Amino acid sequence: MEAIYLQADEIRKRRQFVRIDEDARNRLRRLAPVLEEGVDQALEQLYKAVRSRPELRRLFREDIEGAEAARKAHGHQIAQGNFGPRCVESTRHIGMANARIGQDPRCLSHEASAMPGLVDQFRMESGQP
Repeated sequence: MEAIYLQADEIRKRRQFVRIDEDARNRLRRLAPVLEEGVDQALEQLYKAVRSRPELRRLFREDIEGAEAARKAHGHQIAQGNFGPRCVESTRHIGMANARIGQDPRCLSHEASAMPGLVDQFRMESGQP
């Protein structure tokens, strides 16, 4: 798979599209420990379900543990507000893997656009400004 190289301005435009401004990135960073724990728990449950169904497990050409670890690392990047070239590349990799198994890769954009609302929710629950 060929790597994607985006200029800083293009990465900024993509963050803007999914409503991740500097304020949202700062909120993500403050809540990173809570968000990372949530990401880990959600992905552990997802991959537990995948492992329990042979027809889903077969969709993974690579080691399923590796796929889970990659998704966790990607989720942690997002939780830490890191949306640079490494995040772009892991988003592309995950999107291509999802497309290979029949999931529309645009779903990732929808997940990303939900982040500001999640940040607000965690902020209210944790009492952080």
